[in-house]
Amino acid sequence: MMKPRRPLILLLLMSVMLPVALVGQEAEPPSPISSDRPGLGDGSHVLAAGIWQVEAGVQYMDQGSDRFSFGQGLIRGGFEAFEVRIYANSLVVQEGIDGSDMGFEDLGLGVKIPLGGPEGWNWATTGLLTLPVGGAGFSADEVTAGAALIGETSLVGSVMLALNAGYFFPFNQPEDGKFAVIVTPNFGISSVEGLSGYAGLASYFGSGEDANIIEAGLAYSTDPATQIDLNWGVDTDSKDWFIGLGWARRWP
Repeated sequence: MMKPRRPLILLLLMSVMLPVALVGQEAEPPSPISSDRPGLGDGSHVLAAGIWQVEAGVQYMDQGSDRFSFGQGLIRGGFEAFEVRIYANSLVVQEGIDGSDMGFEDLGLGVKIPLGGPEGWNWATTGLLTLPVGGAGFSADEVTAGAALIGETSLVGSVMLALNAGYFFPFNQPEDGKFAVIVTPNFGISSVEGLSGYAGLASYFGSGEDANIIEAGLAYSTDPATQIDLNWGVDTDSKDWFIGLGWARRWP
């Protein structure tokens, strides 16, 4: 009779002993989801390798006429040294004098790269390229590009501060771009586990008209991998305003 080979014996022993060794050990609790929703700015968190996350939402905007956005999709995938980002954007329905128009916005491709930072700060940078594949009236009709620097720090207690500074421009005319500066304090709400809020200011200036948008919102983690959010904002000059509802989910 043939004797069992040693590797097979070791494998059988491990299959029996490993579950026994794990009994009584506490599993490390999963970290809560970190989403770039809600808000006009992004956070500095970069997904770890093998992690995927989908963020989406719907929005109503009053800009003299009704504008509805469905989708606002952002697909994020973590790799060893960076995060890939696909901006699916929205199907837009806009009411006008002659009736309603409907079409998709442009598709965007981007990356997010962690930079680390000095003690107390966490920094990242993003790059973005949009492709003019949207519908008539909803597309920039040209390739656009941009980059932003993102920093986050803890102020006091559960209060965090996120800073975004970037420049976005037509790819063939980089001098005709806009600067963006977004300051977003956010805070946990201790009376409700998983609930946080934010309020901030987003300023856009450069080519064309400037804009300053005051925004605020809430985010609630229903479990460590899922978040729902509510956000609102108003342009201080034009008085255009919006309200939106979003969802984010992380795998695994």
